[in-house]
Amino acid sequence: MRLDAPITLQSRFRLLFYAALLAIFLPIAWLAGLAIWQFGLALLSVILISSFIFLSKPALLQLSQPLLHLNARQNWQLLMATSRGDQLWQGDLLRVRAYSWVIIAEVQVIEPYQRSLTFTIFRDQMTADDWRKLSILGQLMA
Repeated sequence: MRLDAPITLQSRFRLLFYAALLAIFLPIAWLAGLAIWQFGLALLSVILISSFIFLSKPALLQLSQPLLHLNARQNWQLLMATSRGDQLWQGDLLRVRAYSWVIIAEVQVIEPYQRSLTFTIFRDQMTADDWRKLSILGQLMA
């Protein structure tokens, strides 16, 4: 079982998650008794911070497991969409946490430069077979 999964950027579950957060934030801010300009400033701040995080973080396009005779944690290949175009990164898989609708993976990137990277993959961003493989990998690495 080798994982070589393309990952789509669009996700209905991610959109639903952010809509739920906004649906929780708006009534709380309204009930806090803020003035309209304070409410607008808080909403603008949330939008700007979310946009900055979304635009500055590289997006995962493809996740490829190393050859089966190698250690399952080392030498993963990540095709990333960055501001400088698509780039192939290499890293070691530190942890995979699998939940029913989302998988959170932590990678220690080795190439092009060393850094820690955490990415979230929603269930509708990959095929059902790839989701099953990644979920099994998460259970084995736990």
